[in-house]
Amino acid sequence: MSRHLERARLLFQQHRPELAESELRRALAENPNDPEPHSLPALCLVRREQWDEATPEARLGIHLAPDESYGHYALACVLSRRKRPAEAVEAIEEAIRIDPFNADYFAILAGLHCEQV
Repeated sequence: MSRHLERARLLFQQHRPELAESELRRALAENPNDPEPHSLPALCLVRREQWDEATPEARLGIHLAPDESYGHYALACVLSRRKRPAEAVEAIEEAIRIDPFNADYFAILAGLHCEQV
C-alpha cells in the first residue's frame, strides 16, 4: 500500500478532506488503476458537499474493481447524501453481497431503511 494512501486515510479520519484529497492524487500518480484512491476521494467530496464530483469518482472506483466492496460502499454514501435512497440501498446491498462480514455496511443499510420510513 502506498504511503500516500495511508496518509489519506488518516487525514480522512481526522476530518481533513482537502488534505486527504491531495494525498490521494499523489497515490493515483503512483498507481492510476488502484480503485481505493478513486473511491476515497468520493467520500472526501461528500464531506465537502461536492455531490456532482463525488458520484463519478465513486463509480470509477467500482469500474476499476467491481468485485471489491469499498467502491460500492462509497457510492452508497454519495447517493445517500444526494437523497437517492433507493439507489443507495442497491449500492450498499452490493457491498454487503461482496463482504457480508462488514458490520458498517449493515449499519448504513439500516440507516437508509430508517430514512425511508
